[in-house]
Amino acid sequence: MLSAVENRFEAAADSASSSVHRRVAVFAEYFPPYIGSDRRLFHLMESLRTWRPEYVITPPLRVITRRCERALFSYGDDFTGVDSTVYFGGMIGRYLSLPRFIHRLYRRGGLCLQLAYAVSLPILIRKALGHIKTIQPAAIIVGHPSFITGVVGVICAKLARIPVLLDYPDAWTPLAVETSGHRGTWIPRVMRRIERFVARRADRITSITALLAKSIRADGAKAPIAVVPNGADLRTFSVRNGFTPNDGTFRILYSGRLEKWAGTDKLVDVMEHVASSIGTRANFVFVGDGGGAAELRDAISSRGLQRYCTFLGFQPYDRMAQVLARCDLAVLPFPDTATTRVSLPCKLFEYMAMGKPVIATDLPGIREVIPDHAVVWMKDSDPRRLAQKILELEADPAQRQRYADAGCSIVRRSFSWESLAGLFERELNALLPITAHQHPAPLELAASSAPLHSP
Repeated sequence: MLSAVENRFEAAADSASSSVHRRVAVFAEYFPPYIGSDRRLFHLMESLRTWRPEYVITPPLRVITRRCERALFSYGDDFTGVDSTVYFGGMIGRYLSLPRFIHRLYRRGGLCLQLAYAVSLPILIRKALGHIKTIQPAAIIVGHPSFITGVVGVICAKLARIPVLLDYPDAWTPLAVETSGHRGTWIPRVMRRIERFVARRADRITSITALLAKSIRADGAKAPIAVVPNGADLRTFSVRNGFTPNDGTFRILYSGRLEKWAGTDKLVDVMEHVASSIGTRANFVFVGDGGGAAELRDAISSRGLQRYCTFLGFQPYDRMAQVLARCDLAVLPFPDTATTRVSLPCKLFEYMAMGKPVIATDLPGIREVIPDHAVVWMKDSDPRRLAQKILELEADPAQRQRYADAGCSIVRRSFSWESLAGLFERELNALLPITAHQHPAPLELAASSAPLHSP
């Protein structure tokens, strides 16, 4: 798979040789970008060579329902009242706002949430169409098949008769179910139907892994699907951008969502095993936030392990290289779930670009592009096994360096965002032959969204 990705870089570069800059409207939830999937879209957009992207930003459902970390509450204000505009990274973004009473309905949940969703979609579609008329794009990119952004993006594309490229940065419904805790209710079924509605209306699709692409196809998507992996910003994440302090402390990094679905709950056992062996030389560094953060802190405190860890909370993107530089290795302890099996997290490539050895669960999505010698693999996320891997690397600096060098070389050779943007741009260019008369008539949204009104 790795060699196939490298071969496609050359073909993508040839297809992007034109100097013409066409406009593309990009539907997204977060701008400026917030976490990995948002960063993926942002870096791909800033690296396009023949397209000029302009963002149309719709409110993230988890933010306006306040099923998110408190740090994001203020972001919901950008979608309240009057529409606003933001400039970031040389690109423009237009926030689509909703009246305050709709925000209040979303926060009440239940039938009020369903009503809020039904009322907000026409408002957002009307506003988005106004921006599309101003932008006059040759194509539309939908950043993910989500329940607001995805639906608004594809409907606007069909109404405006503009071809649409849908990007899949995650297994969307499983991830939403994991983070929202709606297992076993009618809501996951509705989520799945909405995701399928979006995927089946795309003209082309990009996916982070071949395994995720297979799942998208199984859900009924008919469009061509191309694999464009995640990567790293090599201007920010580089071995030149920091150093590991030689102070006798061995720092083990976990960054990302602090949630059970990401395996963070098992890190308490890992910490206990490691600390029992090397004592206070061990320091587990946690970067991020999430629904499991408080529970994780409580579990660590209840076992008296506070001295072995440091919680840094959410860190701005431009500080992450500095944080990574101070750590000796990074762990990716994902359990094997519907969400993680198809995943290929950006942070993995950022760790490797910084020259940090990585211990990761042996999952199919990651295995597609990362060879044996670049990562320390675990067959599962068993805490004792992870602790043993950490202790082995702590005792063997030469082995750590071998993994660090191998990982860094692979990322620099094949997984810079500039290279990956060539693959993405080839898919975007492939939309141009699609003309207005090839598009189906506008879709019957009412029929597709009916389950929202009857649990």
